[in-house]
Amino acid sequence: MSEHEVIADLLANILYEQRITTERIASLAHAIAHAGQGSPAVQAEAAKVIEKAKEVPAAPKPDAPTAAVPAPSAPVETTAESPSEVSYNSLSAAVLAAVKKDRTGVLALFAKLGVKSAKELQPAQYAKVLAQVEAI
Repeated sequence: MSEHEVIADLLANILYEQRITTERIASLAHAIAHAGQGSPAVQAEAAKVIEKAKEVPAAPKPDAPTAAVPAPSAPVETTAESPSEVSYNSLSAAVLAAVKKDRTGVLALFAKLGVKSAKELQPAQYAKVLAQVEAI
């Protein structure tokens, strides 16, 4: 997966999450406005939120969550010349497999790297971390 594809995927995920959050806020505002609870000022504010939510363009739903995506059908070759060619999906699949074997080892590795999950890693770290995860 190229850097541009990763960025596009991340942006699609952000837009999707933003849309879901907006829909949930609008749903709460709708419930407040129609339940008759709260002062007229609260109901008026809820109506504004509902209208604003209608203005947000719908974002296409991205593919399945990145952490649940299996490794790509054509595995990415990792060589010394191209360490940045390791995709997040490949790393994620390796982490999931390693967690099944030695969860505490993976958690210790992440603690050593100063992260709580693979999502916090930078693409430039993927190849190095993948090698460490595969060694677990």
